[in-house]
Amino acid sequence: MLSFRRDPRGPTPLGATDVVLPLAVVALLASVPVLASFELATRPREMVEEALGFLAAVVAYGFIRRLAVHPLTGGWAFVTVGLLADCLDELQSSTGIYDLVEGLGKVTGYPLLAVGFFISYRAVQAELTRSERTKGALRAEEHRFRVLFQEAPLGYHEAALDGTILRANQAMAHIVARPLADLVGGRVSDLLVHDSFDPSPALSGEARAERRIQARRPDGSVREVESHDTPITDATGAVVGLRSAWVDITQRVEMEREIHQRAHFDEVTGLPNRNLALDRLEMATARAERTGTRVGLFFLDLDRFKNVNDSLGHHAGDRLLRAVAERIAEVVRPDDTVARLGGDEFIVILPEVGETSNMEHVARRILDRLSAPVALDQYEVSVSASIGITAYPDDGIDAESLFRNADAAMYQAKERGRNTYRFYTPALNRASERRLQLEMGLRSALERRTLELHYQPLYDLGAGDLVGAEALLRWTHPVHGAVPPSEFIPLAEDTGLIVPMTAWVLEEACTRMREWQRVLGRDLRISVNLSPRHLQAGSVVEMVRGALVASGLSADSLELEVTERLLLSADEAVSRQLEELREVGVRLALDDFGTGYSALSYLKRHRFDVLKIDQEFVQGAPSNAEDASLTAAIAAMARSLGLQLVGEGVENEDQVGVLRSLGCDLVQGFHFGRPVPGATFLADAAGPNRTRRAG
Repeated sequence: MLSFRRDPRGPTPLGATDVVLPLAVVALLASVPVLASFELATRPREMVEEALGFLAAVVAYGFIRRLAVHPLTGGWAFVTVGLLADCLDELQSSTGIYDLVEGLGKVTGYPLLAVGFFISYRAVQAELTRSERTKGALRAEEHRFRVLFQEAPLGYHEAALDGTILRANQAMAHIVARPLADLVGGRVSDLLVHDSFDPSPALSGEARAERRIQARRPDGSVREVESHDTPITDATGAVVGLRSAWVDITQRVEMEREIHQRAHFDEVTGLPNRNLALDRLEMATARAERTGTRVGLFFLDLDRFKNVNDSLGHHAGDRLLRAVAERIAEVVRPDDTVARLGGDEFIVILPEVGETSNMEHVARRILDRLSAPVALDQYEVSVSASIGITAYPDDGIDAESLFRNADAAMYQAKERGRNTYRFYTPALNRASERRLQLEMGLRSALERRTLELHYQPLYDLGAGDLVGAEALLRWTHPVHGAVPPSEFIPLAEDTGLIVPMTAWVLEEACTRMREWQRVLGRDLRISVNLSPRHLQAGSVVEMVRGALVASGLSADSLELEVTERLLLSADEAVSRQLEELREVGVRLALDDFGTGYSALSYLKRHRFDVLKIDQEFVQGAPSNAEDASLTAAIAAMARSLGLQLVGEGVENEDQVGVLRSLGCDLVQGFHFGRPVPGATFLADAAGPNRTRRAG
């Protein structure tokens, strides 16, 4: 029984022969009546046979065409028709198509059948040629796909629903650092760090799903992967597996982590930076508002950190900062936050701190922990800190006000001698505002050159003659009036203004002294305090040379004073600067001797011309045996080293007598003359005050 089924592969595309043959049949049938009118009477039977033969040839073409494209019979059908085609082509090439058809007609006895057979042959031949070309194109496309599949930069694999890998490409093998042959047949879950194989995106019917996973390599390293998954379906539409394309995003993830690290953490210490600290402070205050608790905030600034950073170098300074960060972290609770704001400034956030005494206890523990020396190469550096303490909601309800108040309390701790802590009080805001006004005013005074130098006379103790002066900086603020040097000099050091300030002082003092030498007709020397920042920055020699050239002052008329504090951490660069200054010809004086570390090694390593006894010993020597002994020891050491000895802060005759008995060379102090403006100093130097005999 015949039955007709629809080809599941869909309709076969029409070829040229599918059009030509029906047209040929129609033409043949249309010509039958014409032919019949001439020949039906003479050969009716033959014509019917020829027509039927033609139709049989057409039917044979269709049958052969189906056989040729069938996967089981296509081979022999193609060979059979091919052999016949070769024979017919050979005859056609030798006789021509008309003679070929005529010959076939004579052989078969039916010319019309011959024509039909020839047309069918040509149609089948064309169909087979087209089929072979299609197969060739498919093979070429398949080859290109295989090449693309293996050489694609994306890691591609197909897996069954149980996670078994069915196929994979070379990029996939590269991501997981395994041979390609080892992947096929393995399981996807064996390639992952934490995740197991999850086909749920495919089973849920999602056309495409994206997820981030971690792939594990045999050496233990991990690759960050972005997986793009699509379902694999069979002919019925059922999901049978998962097709995944893996993108190795490890480098991108590492860059994102680095950007996040730099945006939220300090590069030197690894602590949270200002941005992250602000976020955590806001979170802590928000939680405290809900729970009714307090938040403590410490603003911590290292004391004299610039000395270490400038003298031992930034590398040593960074090591010190890391040591400080570790020590603070050891003291606080795990939930507390220690952050570095920059430079030598740190903050500590204490959520749910409770009583004020708890904050005081933490502050003491931090100071105690920091007091132990830190080993930096061949040096042991002692570090201390000044801590300002404020609390939420007592002293402020927002991060900005809490930071500002803690900062004000920290400066109060510095003013109280450093290495201590202070709690915020409303009065500190006024002090903070004053400090800000002074800083702005000091900058303006430097730019407008409204600072003023006063000069304190220096006398020869034996002869009583005026031999020079020390230049001392004075400043009058337009609002706050006269600001003492003990207030604005530390401010200048903290803000870095001390560098241009010292340069101006040096140039101005040299210029004035050269003018006075011309007016008085005798040589006097001018003494200028040198900021350690200049020596540590390496710019002092050129600055001194420039001042001498600009003023015309001789080098031996200039005396530069440095303190023991500078020598504590003097490195090769500082020593070289001091030697170069001696080569220039200026005199070097060691100021405030006895108040610092007073090691003989300083005087051995660095050559000085003058040693100045600090006023603390000078003023205590007449009544205090210990001060007298120390002053005598300093004087003896100066004589043995061939140094000129200067007594500072002399205020009465008793002190003059002690210094004279110790063989002191020069003296200065209120007993001989207070610091005065330049015009007053010149008038005194030209008058009777140019000689002061005491005792």
